[in-house]
Amino acid sequence: MVRNGPGKKVLIADRLAPTAEIAFHHAGELSTANAWAGLIVYSMQLYFDFSGYSDMALGLARIFSIRFPLNFDSPYKATSVTEYWQRWHMTLTRYITLYLYNPILLSVQRRRVARGKKISRKALVTVSGFTAMVTYPTMVTMALTGIWHGAGLQFIVFGLIHGVYLTANQAWRPLPPARPQYSGAAAARGSGALCHDDRVYLQVSFALIFFRSESMGSAFALIADLFGRHGAGTMDELMAGGLAFALFPVVWFFPNTQQILGQETGPGGIACRTRHVRRQSCTRANPVSRASLAPEFGWAVVMAVLFFAVLANLDSPVRFLYFQF
Repeated sequence: MVRNGPGKKVLIADRLAPTAEIAFHHAGELSTANAWAGLIVYSMQLYFDFSGYSDMALGLARIFSIRFPLNFDSPYKATSVTEYWQRWHMTLTRYITLYLYNPILLSVQRRRVARGKKISRKALVTVSGFTAMVTYPTMVTMALTGIWHGAGLQFIVFGLIHGVYLTANQAWRPLPPARPQYSGAAAARGSGALCHDDRVYLQVSFALIFFRSESMGSAFALIADLFGRHGAGTMDELMAGGLAFALFPVVWFFPNTQQILGQETGPGGIACRTRHVRRQSCTRANPVSRASLAPEFGWAVVMAVLFFAVLANLDSPVRFLYFQF
Protein backbone atom coordinates (compact mmCIF):
# COMPACT_ATOMS: atom_id res chain seq x y z
CA MET A 1 0.00 0.00 0.00
CA VAL A 2 2.83 2.39 0.84
CA ARG A 3 4.20 1.99 -2.69
CA ASN A 4 0.86 1.83 -4.50
CA GLY A 5 -0.37 5.06 -2.89
CA PRO A 6 2.49 7.29 -4.09
CA GLY A 7 2.22 5.64 -7.51
CA LYS A 8 -1.42 6.68 -7.83
CA LYS A 9 -0.68 10.15 -6.49
CA VAL A 10 2.56 11.01 -8.31
CA LEU A 11 2.26 9.05 -11.55
CA ILE A 12 -1.45 9.59 -12.21
CA ALA A 13 -3.13 12.30 -10.11
CA ASP A 14 -0.28 14.81 -10.39
CA ARG A 15 -0.03 14.25 -14.16
CA LEU A 16 -3.72 15.08 -14.49
CA ALA A 17 -3.60 18.17 -12.27
CA PRO A 18 -2.42 20.77 -14.84
CA THR A 19 -5.23 19.99 -17.30
CA ALA A 20 -7.87 20.19 -14.58
CA GLU A 21 -6.42 23.43 -13.21
CA ILE A 22 -6.51 25.10 -16.62
CA ALA A 23 -10.08 24.01 -17.30
CA PHE A 24 -11.55 25.26 -14.01
CA HIS A 25 -9.43 28.42 -14.04
CA HIS A 26 -10.79 29.34 -17.49
CA ALA A 27 -14.42 28.38 -16.85
CA GLY A 28 -16.67 30.45 -19.09
CA GLU A 29 -14.12 30.54 -21.91
CA LEU A 30 -14.01 26.86 -22.93
CA SER A 31 -15.36 24.93 -25.85
CA THR A 32 -17.55 21.91 -25.13
CA ALA A 33 -14.64 19.56 -25.81
CA ASN A 34 -12.31 21.43 -23.47
CA ALA A 35 -14.93 21.64 -20.72
CA TRP A 36 -15.75 17.93 -20.82
CA ALA A 37 -12.06 17.01 -20.97
CA GLY A 38 -11.36 19.20 -17.93
CA LEU A 39 -14.24 17.76 -15.92
CA ILE A 40 -13.34 14.15 -16.71
CA VAL A 41 -9.69 14.81 -15.93
CA TYR A 42 -10.61 16.33 -12.57
CA SER A 43 -12.88 13.39 -11.69
CA MET A 44 -9.97 11.02 -12.28
CA GLN A 45 -7.47 13.29 -10.52
CA LEU A 46 -9.62 13.37 -7.39
CA TYR A 47 -10.22 9.62 -7.58
CA PHE A 48 -6.55 8.63 -7.74
CA ASP A 49 -5.46 11.40 -5.37
CA PHE A 50 -7.80 10.22 -2.62
CA SER A 51 -7.25 6.55 -3.42
CA GLY A 52 -3.49 7.06 -3.15
CA TYR A 53 -3.87 9.01 0.08
CA SER A 54 -6.03 6.24 1.57
CA ASP A 55 -3.56 3.53 0.51
CA MET A 56 -0.65 5.40 2.10
CA ALA A 57 -2.56 5.99 5.33
CA LEU A 58 -3.48 2.31 5.64
CA GLY A 59 0.00 1.16 4.67
CA LEU A 60 1.84 3.44 7.10
CA ALA A 61 -0.52 2.41 9.88
CA ARG A 62 0.21 -1.28 9.19
CA ILE A 63 3.94 -0.59 9.65
CA PHE A 64 3.12 0.26 13.27
CA SER A 65 0.69 -2.68 13.61
CA ILE A 66 -2.32 -0.37 13.47
CA ARG A 67 -5.24 -1.51 11.33
CA PHE A 68 -7.25 1.41 9.97
CA PRO A 69 -10.72 0.76 8.53
CA LEU A 70 -11.08 0.64 4.76
CA ASN A 71 -11.82 4.11 3.40
CA PHE A 72 -11.91 3.73 -0.39
CA ASP A 73 -13.46 0.84 -2.32
CA SER A 74 -13.65 1.58 -6.06
CA PRO A 75 -16.53 4.11 -5.85
CA TYR A 76 -16.88 4.44 -9.64
CA LYS A 77 -17.99 0.78 -9.69
CA ALA A 78 -21.09 1.77 -7.74
CA THR A 79 -24.46 1.05 -9.33
CA SER A 80 -26.21 3.87 -7.43
CA VAL A 81 -25.27 7.08 -5.65
CA THR A 82 -26.19 5.38 -2.36
CA GLU A 83 -23.62 2.69 -3.08
CA TYR A 84 -21.17 5.37 -4.21
CA TRP A 85 -21.21 6.92 -0.74
CA GLN A 86 -20.74 3.44 0.76
CA ARG A 87 -17.52 3.16 -1.25
CA TRP A 88 -16.19 6.76 -1.29
CA HIS A 89 -14.74 8.20 1.94
CA MET A 90 -16.31 5.32 3.81
CA THR A 91 -15.28 6.52 7.27
CA LEU A 92 -16.93 9.91 6.66
CA THR A 93 -20.08 8.18 5.42
CA ARG A 94 -20.28 6.08 8.58
CA TYR A 95 -19.68 9.17 10.72
CA ILE A 96 -22.39 11.33 9.16
CA THR A 97 -24.80 8.39 9.22
CA LEU A 98 -24.27 7.70 12.91
CA TYR A 99 -23.96 11.25 14.20
CA LEU A 100 -26.04 13.32 11.78
CA TYR A 101 -28.58 11.28 9.82
CA ASN A 102 -29.64 8.85 12.55
CA PRO A 103 -30.20 11.52 15.26
CA ILE A 104 -32.20 13.69 12.83
CA LEU A 105 -34.31 10.71 11.75
CA LEU A 106 -34.87 9.66 15.36
CA SER A 107 -36.01 13.18 16.25
CA VAL A 108 -38.46 13.20 13.34
CA GLN A 109 -39.85 9.79 14.28
CA ARG A 110 -40.34 10.83 17.90
CA ARG A 111 -42.25 13.94 16.84
CA ARG A 112 -44.47 11.87 14.53
CA VAL A 113 -45.21 9.35 17.28
CA ALA A 114 -46.05 12.19 19.68
CA ARG A 115 -48.54 13.50 17.13
CA GLY A 116 -50.07 10.07 16.62
CA LYS A 117 -48.58 9.54 13.14
CA LYS A 118 -47.16 6.24 11.90
CA ILE A 119 -43.46 5.57 11.33
CA SER A 120 -43.82 2.13 9.75
CA ARG A 121 -42.73 1.09 6.26
CA LYS A 122 -46.25 1.75 5.04
CA ALA A 123 -45.93 5.36 6.21
CA LEU A 124 -42.81 5.75 4.07
CA VAL A 125 -44.79 5.25 0.86
CA THR A 126 -46.95 8.27 1.64
CA VAL A 127 -45.84 11.73 0.52
CA SER A 128 -45.83 13.18 4.03
CA GLY A 129 -44.07 10.17 5.53
CA PHE A 130 -41.41 10.04 2.85
CA THR A 131 -40.80 13.78 3.04
CA ALA A 132 -40.47 13.75 6.82
CA MET A 133 -38.50 10.52 7.31
CA VAL A 134 -36.36 10.40 4.16
CA THR A 135 -36.16 13.70 2.32
CA TYR A 136 -35.74 16.00 5.33
CA PRO A 137 -32.99 14.05 7.18
CA THR A 138 -31.16 13.27 3.94
CA MET A 139 -31.13 16.85 2.67
CA VAL A 140 -30.08 18.31 6.04
CA THR A 141 -27.33 15.70 6.47
CA MET A 142 -25.90 16.25 2.99
CA ALA A 143 -26.07 20.04 3.32
CA LEU A 144 -24.02 19.77 6.51
CA THR A 145 -21.66 17.38 4.72
CA GLY A 146 -21.18 20.02 2.04
CA ILE A 147 -20.36 22.62 4.71
CA TRP A 148 -17.83 20.18 6.20
CA HIS A 149 -15.97 20.23 2.88
CA GLY A 150 -15.87 24.03 2.68
CA ALA A 151 -17.55 27.25 3.74
CA GLY A 152 -18.51 28.46 0.26
CA LEU A 153 -22.04 28.33 -1.11
CA GLN A 154 -20.83 25.99 -3.84
CA PHE A 155 -20.04 23.33 -1.23
CA ILE A 156 -23.56 23.57 0.19
CA VAL A 157 -24.93 23.13 -3.34
CA PHE A 158 -22.60 20.15 -3.80
CA GLY A 159 -24.08 18.55 -0.69
CA LEU A 160 -27.66 19.36 -1.67
CA ILE A 161 -27.16 17.84 -5.13
CA HIS A 162 -26.07 14.59 -3.52
CA GLY A 163 -29.01 14.90 -1.15
CA VAL A 164 -31.34 15.00 -4.15
CA TYR A 165 -29.55 11.98 -5.66
CA LEU A 166 -29.86 9.97 -2.44
CA THR A 167 -33.49 10.94 -1.92
CA ALA A 168 -34.37 9.95 -5.48
CA ASN A 169 -32.54 6.66 -5.00
CA GLN A 170 -34.57 5.93 -1.87
CA ALA A 171 -37.79 6.78 -3.70
CA TRP A 172 -36.79 4.49 -6.58
CA ARG A 173 -36.07 1.45 -4.41
CA PRO A 174 -39.66 0.18 -3.96
CA LEU A 175 -40.14 -0.04 -7.74
CA PRO A 176 -40.10 -3.57 -9.26
CA PRO A 177 -36.93 -3.67 -11.43
CA ALA A 178 -34.13 -5.32 -9.47
CA ARG A 179 -30.65 -3.86 -9.44
CA PRO A 180 -27.62 -5.98 -10.22
CA GLN A 181 -25.69 -6.76 -7.05
CA TYR A 182 -21.98 -6.01 -6.84
CA SER A 183 -20.12 -9.29 -6.97
CA GLY A 184 -16.59 -8.05 -6.31
CA ALA A 185 -15.29 -9.59 -9.55
CA ALA A 186 -14.90 -7.43 -12.61
CA ALA A 187 -15.56 -10.38 -14.90
CA ALA A 188 -19.08 -10.70 -13.55
CA ARG A 189 -20.00 -7.15 -14.52
CA GLY A 190 -22.25 -7.11 -17.56
CA SER A 191 -23.49 -4.34 -19.85
CA GLY A 192 -26.39 -3.60 -17.48
CA ALA A 193 -24.00 -2.77 -14.65
CA LEU A 194 -21.85 -0.71 -17.00
CA CYS A 195 -24.92 1.35 -17.96
CA HIS A 196 -25.54 2.10 -14.29
CA ASP A 197 -21.87 3.03 -13.86
CA ASP A 198 -22.19 5.57 -16.64
CA ARG A 199 -25.19 7.20 -14.97
CA VAL A 200 -23.64 7.25 -11.51
CA TYR A 201 -20.38 8.61 -12.88
CA LEU A 202 -22.18 11.41 -14.73
CA GLN A 203 -24.21 12.31 -11.65
CA VAL A 204 -21.13 12.39 -9.43
CA SER A 205 -19.14 14.37 -12.01
CA PHE A 206 -21.87 17.00 -12.28
CA ALA A 207 -21.76 17.53 -8.52
CA LEU A 208 -17.96 17.80 -8.70
CA ILE A 209 -18.34 20.98 -10.76
CA PHE A 210 -19.53 22.76 -7.61
CA PHE A 211 -17.04 20.88 -5.45
CA ARG A 212 -14.07 22.12 -7.48
CA SER A 213 -15.20 25.57 -8.65
CA GLU A 214 -14.05 28.63 -6.72
CA SER A 215 -17.51 30.22 -6.76
CA MET A 216 -21.09 29.64 -7.88
CA GLY A 217 -20.53 31.90 -10.87
CA SER A 218 -17.54 29.83 -11.98
CA ALA A 219 -19.55 26.62 -11.59
CA PHE A 220 -22.44 27.87 -13.73
CA ALA A 221 -19.97 29.20 -16.30
CA LEU A 222 -18.41 25.75 -16.65
CA ILE A 223 -21.85 24.14 -16.95
CA ALA A 224 -22.66 26.55 -19.78
CA ASP A 225 -19.38 25.58 -21.45
CA LEU A 226 -20.25 21.89 -21.14
CA PHE A 227 -23.42 22.50 -23.15
CA GLY A 228 -21.76 24.40 -25.96
CA ARG A 229 -21.84 28.11 -25.12
CA HIS A 230 -18.53 28.58 -26.97
CA GLY A 231 -18.90 25.93 -29.64
CA ALA A 232 -18.21 22.23 -29.82
CA GLY A 233 -14.43 22.42 -30.12
CA THR A 234 -12.14 19.92 -31.78
CA MET A 235 -11.13 16.33 -31.21
CA ASP A 236 -7.64 17.50 -30.27
CA GLU A 237 -9.13 19.58 -27.45
CA LEU A 238 -11.12 16.60 -26.21
CA MET A 239 -8.03 14.38 -26.30
CA ALA A 240 -6.29 16.74 -23.90
CA GLY A 241 -7.90 14.40 -21.39
CA GLY A 242 -6.56 11.28 -23.09
CA LEU A 243 -4.93 9.90 -19.94
CA ALA A 244 -8.18 10.29 -18.01
CA PHE A 245 -10.14 8.48 -20.74
CA ALA A 246 -7.64 5.62 -20.62
CA LEU A 247 -8.30 5.26 -16.89
CA PHE A 248 -11.98 4.36 -17.25
CA PRO A 249 -11.27 0.61 -17.69
CA VAL A 250 -9.03 0.78 -14.62
CA VAL A 251 -11.65 2.31 -12.31
CA TRP A 252 -14.50 0.19 -13.68
CA PHE A 253 -12.99 -3.25 -14.22
CA PHE A 254 -9.59 -3.63 -12.55
CA PRO A 255 -9.25 -4.90 -8.95
CA ASN A 256 -8.39 -2.28 -6.37
CA THR A 257 -5.49 -2.38 -3.92
CA GLN A 258 -7.41 -4.29 -1.27
CA GLN A 259 -8.49 -6.93 -3.77
CA ILE A 260 -4.95 -7.33 -5.09
CA LEU A 261 -3.72 -7.82 -1.53
CA GLY A 262 -6.46 -10.36 -0.84
CA GLN A 263 -8.43 -8.14 1.53
CA GLU A 264 -11.63 -7.77 -0.45
CA THR A 265 -15.03 -8.79 0.84
CA GLY A 266 -15.51 -12.52 0.93
CA PRO A 267 -18.65 -14.69 0.64
CA GLY A 268 -21.69 -13.26 2.36
CA GLY A 269 -20.14 -9.83 2.62
CA ILE A 270 -17.66 -10.90 5.34
CA ALA A 271 -14.25 -9.26 5.11
CA CYS A 272 -11.33 -11.52 4.34
CA ARG A 273 -8.62 -12.32 6.85
CA THR A 274 -11.06 -12.69 9.71
CA ARG A 275 -11.65 -15.73 11.88
CA HIS A 276 -14.94 -16.35 10.03
CA VAL A 277 -13.52 -16.74 6.52
CA ARG A 278 -10.35 -18.47 5.45
CA ARG A 279 -8.12 -16.56 3.07
CA GLN A 280 -8.51 -19.24 0.41
CA SER A 281 -12.27 -18.61 0.17
CA CYS A 282 -11.59 -15.01 -0.80
CA THR A 283 -8.72 -15.55 -3.17
CA ARG A 284 -10.66 -18.16 -5.12
CA ALA A 285 -13.08 -15.40 -6.09
CA ASN A 286 -10.26 -13.21 -7.35
CA PRO A 287 -7.39 -14.84 -9.25
CA VAL A 288 -5.44 -11.57 -9.20
CA SER A 289 -5.47 -11.65 -5.41
CA ARG A 290 -4.44 -15.32 -5.31
CA ALA A 291 -1.49 -14.65 -7.60
CA SER A 292 -0.32 -11.66 -5.63
CA LEU A 293 -0.38 -13.11 -2.13
CA ALA A 294 2.82 -15.12 -2.52
CA PRO A 295 6.07 -13.11 -2.86
CA GLU A 296 7.50 -13.55 -6.33
CA PHE A 297 10.44 -12.14 -8.24
CA GLY A 298 8.15 -10.66 -10.88
CA TRP A 299 6.17 -8.66 -8.32
CA ALA A 300 9.44 -7.52 -6.72
CA VAL A 301 10.59 -6.13 -10.07
CA VAL A 302 7.23 -4.40 -10.64
CA MET A 303 7.31 -2.80 -7.19
CA ALA A 304 10.93 -1.70 -7.67
CA VAL A 305 10.14 -0.10 -11.03
CA LEU A 306 7.11 1.63 -9.50
CA PHE A 307 9.22 2.90 -6.59
CA PHE A 308 11.92 4.39 -8.82
CA ALA A 309 9.31 5.84 -11.19
CA VAL A 310 7.76 7.69 -8.25
CA LEU A 311 11.17 8.98 -7.14
CA ALA A 312 11.95 10.15 -10.67
CA ASN A 313 8.72 12.15 -10.82
CA LEU A 314 8.99 13.91 -7.47
CA ASP A 315 9.97 17.09 -9.27
CA SER A 316 7.15 19.43 -8.26
CA PRO A 317 5.15 19.68 -5.03
CA VAL A 318 1.43 19.09 -5.54
CA ARG A 319 -0.68 18.92 -2.38
CA PHE A 320 -3.30 16.27 -1.76
CA LEU A 321 -6.71 17.53 -2.86
CA TYR A 322 -8.39 16.14 0.26
CA PHE A 323 -5.74 17.45 2.66
CA GLN A 324 -7.73 20.66 3.24
CA PHE A 325 -10.66 18.61 4.54
